[in-house]
Amino acid sequence: LQVDHEDIAENVWHNPDEIPANGIDDDGNGYIDDTHGWSFMQGNGQVSDLHGHGTHVAGTIAAVGNNGIGIIGIAPKTHVLPIQGLDQNGSGSHAQLIESIYYAVQMGADVINMSWGGYHYSRAIKQAVDYAYDSGVVLIAAAGNDATNASYHYPSGYENVISVGAIN
Repeated sequence: LQVDHEDIAENVWHNPDEIPANGIDDDGNGYIDDTHGWSFMQGNGQVSDLHGHGTHVAGTIAAVGNNGIGIIGIAPKTHVLPIQGLDQNGSGSHAQLIESIYYAVQMGADVINMSWGGYHYSRAIKQAVDYAYDSGVVLIAAAGNDATNASYHYPSGYENVISVGAIN
């Protein structure tokens, strides 16, 4: 997520217990300098959006309204917690995605958007999804917008996940 984007910067989550760039885990959550979120790809708090997708989704959801610039999001007073579980090419590990879900819950997320997925069931990711759901989090996942006839796509195919897709 481009945390300084003029239309969403005001709504980017800020960790109130973390002092920026001091090299210390001030809040004791196991993540050093996670001021605006965490990149499980880089292992640090640098959540820069290298692909643009996270910034696009965050703007659709939480773009500030009535500021004379850009758009207004569907929930313009919502705070967005940037978490990077995959790189700009969509590559990463199940472990990074699982850690991303647990981190979001730990930091108090009410909704988790999972703009990723595939056709292989993962028991470990399912357990992380169930943990988040049992913690009161709403989970939303991409349906797999590649026009295949596959029976299931995950995490959108797990119970307790709202599956979304796009059509033309």
